Amino acid sequence: MKKRSFILPLALSLFLLPSCQFEPTSSVEASPSIPTVEDSAMSINESDFNIDSAANSVVAGQQNLSSSTVRIDLKDGSSTTTDPSRVEIDNVNDVITINSVGDFVMSGNLSDGVILNKADALESNDTVRIFMNGVYIGCSGAYSFALGEDTIVPGPIYSSGSSNLLLSLPADTASIVVDNRDGHIVDEQNDASIYAYSKIKIRGEGSLRVNAFCNNGVESRKGIDAYGITLAILSPGSCLKAKNSIVLGGAEEGGSFAFISTGEKGHGVEVTDLDTNVKIPVFGNTEENDDIAGIELKDAQYFMNVPGAALSSAGYLYMEGGNGMIESKESHALFAAKDLFIDGGSFYLKANNGDGIRSDTSSVLISDGTYTIDAGIKSRCQGIRAEVLIDIRGGQIIVSTSYRGFTAQKISASGGITLVNSIDDGWKATDINTSRNDTLVDVRGGNHYIDSEGDGVDSDGRFEMRGGLLIIAYASNSSHSPLEAGAGLPLEISGGTLIAYGGAGQVQSLSGKQNTIVVKNHAKAHANNYYILRAGYSYYALKISKESSAICASFAEYGNNEYAILTANSINIETTIWDNAGFYKVSWFGYQSVICNGVFHGRNNQHPEHMQNMWNNLYGWGYGAFCI
Repeated sequence: MKKRSFILPLALSLFLLPSCQFEPTSSVEASPSIPTVEDSAMSINESDFNIDSAANSVVAGQQNLSSSTVRIDLKDGSSTTTDPSRVEIDNVNDVITINSVGDFVMSGNLSDGVILNKADALESNDTVRIFMNGVYIGCSGAYSFALGEDTIVPGPIYSSGSSNLLLSLPADTASIVVDNRDGHIVDEQNDASIYAYSKIKIRGEGSLRVNAFCNNGVESRKGIDAYGITLAILSPGSCLKAKNSIVLGGAEEGGSFAFISTGEKGHGVEVTDLDTNVKIPVFGNTEENDDIAGIELKDAQYFMNVPGAALSSAGYLYMEGGNGMIESKESHALFAAKDLFIDGGSFYLKANNGDGIRSDTSSVLISDGTYTIDAGIKSRCQGIRAEVLIDIRGGQIIVSTSYRGFTAQKISASGGITLVNSIDDGWKATDINTSRNDTLVDVRGGNHYIDSEGDGVDSDGRFEMRGGLLIIAYASNSSHSPLEAGAGLPLEISGGTLIAYGGAGQVQSLSGKQNTIVVKNHAKAHANNYYILRAGYSYYALKISKESSAICASFAEYGNNEYAILTANSINIETTIWDNAGFYKVSWFGYQSVICNGVFHGRNNQHPEHMQNMWNNLYGWGYGAFCI
């Protein structure tokens, strides 16, 4: 009996019988200092979206025309216009040529014809505006013309003039463009159903369907700007392609965009060059005159299913708003060579054989938006990857599947909500760029949950935590660890709330200004039970998602207070802190066993390490634990 009395710690005064209900009592009221999460609507799935698609048949409407508007009525072999001085009609080849800027309203059908814009701009904003009032244009590639030293085989709409091209789709109208040219005869300067040397603008409240069986759907040598319309593009190449910039949607105008590529490498939206003339980019969901070098998505509905990167920018990528599903079959969902900004939007991203979000040479900066990511599970497929920095300041990010969750030289989290599932490391800060010396995981705020089969957080450099909530469930395989820093570098905890658990023996020592606990080996705690963590006068419960034999924890409430870690099979929730992570403040629990307990005798820099007494583990004492 003396021996049994000796091994019972402070917990004996709290727990009398195994598997009993325990109700914490205190003369001091303590509220959790941990930020709570409302994440009931965080997860986005493929079935959450019903994207409007362009009509499959032509629909015309009544149009009120000004006296200066030129009419063009399309009909095989007998097209007409109200102003032959500005519009040249070749009814032998069914080719309509516009020679000057201005307003044109077009209606009717050409089963095999071409609309050419050869109008030059006298000023930079000069534009040929075509109001498409129920238009069908098909093209087989039978017509060609000389342009300089080149022979051009144009698609259905071809603009070689220096004027901008605006296609307006009036409300309650539907137009269709079908490109049946042989893709082998198309060169790099002419490879889209709708092609322009200058900027292409697509406006209105009607619909446009582009069936580009040849190569790309809509392409500009400068930029593309579209909003309000319902646009559907089917293409073996890229659906939208421009040299400098593409801007879709708008806070007031919106629109619906559905892009499907059937080829081997086609992108959904592609910008091919970095426009170095854009020194201070203007972007934002409410901006009307954006000046960007790359791609920008604003409020609208989006659906993309392509083999290449769904969004592929040689410059920057700005996600300002909108919602929908974006899928790449063989590459990345979102790709930017430069910085990639997540400032809004609600999207489901799927990348079967690539990264969900990828900045190839720079950073991913997240401040708003709700994103669910299913990335590939092959080696080097990440939910989010950045060459330099992943900076999470806000927003809600769920990585449902991935090989690695987040990978960058530096991962910084000062806000937001993230949940990461991975079959390898959850967060990996690695020496991607050996010329840099800032390999670091830096947690200052936000709520972050990691469920990994590899290391939870693995930094080849430093790890610092100064705020927020970080919960890690890592593999039961003891070859991995919940937290790792580079060789000889400390894991510093100076604020926030940390709980990490998993396989035995692989929990590294913790340091820093805030008190911590490390238990490197304890009796197995089974999935769907609870860790109970006492921090001062508060008791918290964490539902165990997988079998665990080690745990480390740090709370702001540790201070100069008592602590304990126990297991329980049931709880009574006082406050739901984060339901998706299984984290609660509790008023009582169905007690099972004590893992460790003690008292912090100093307010700072106390980092006791425990290993549960093996005799206690062997005999299964449910109401006591001797911590050494």
